[in-house]
This record gives sequence, C-alpha cells and structure tokens, in this order.
Amino acid sequence: LTCLLALTCLRLLEIKVKGKYSGGTIMEEMQNLNCVLTWNKGEKSPKVRIEDPNPIQEEVLKALGYAIKDGWVLQI
Repeated sequence: LTCLLALTCLRLLEIKVKGKYSGGTIMEEMQNLNCVLTWNKGEKSPKVRIEDPNPIQEEVLKALGYAIKDGWVLQI
C-alpha cells in the first residue's frame, strides 16, 4: 500500500511539472538537493537551509509550493 501511495504521489508531481520530467528524473534530481542545519547564536532552535537548486529542482520545488528568491528557497 505504501508503494502504491508513493507512486501515486510521484505521478501527481509529474503532472504538476506539466510532464516535462519523468518520475525517475525528479527523484534523482531531488536526491541531489542538499540541506544543512544552522544554529545561530542566541536562537532557540536550528533552521534548515537548502542549497541553491538547479533549474529542474527549482521547478519541482515551485510545484510543491515553495518560492525561490535570490537563491533562497522560501516556503509559502
């Protein structure tokens, strides 16, 4: 059942990026998107920072509801 749900979500994501990329391509590109935890002095909790996405990763992130501004990924 879990596999069926994962494949369904992947197919929906393919549709959201208007069929430009296959599910396999999306999975490979998103696996290469790195993030780090930063903990600034005086902060109570760490923040997740995502590296600059490439064009494919940028399209997928936008389809997932994120915005990219000046190289930063912002959640909407």
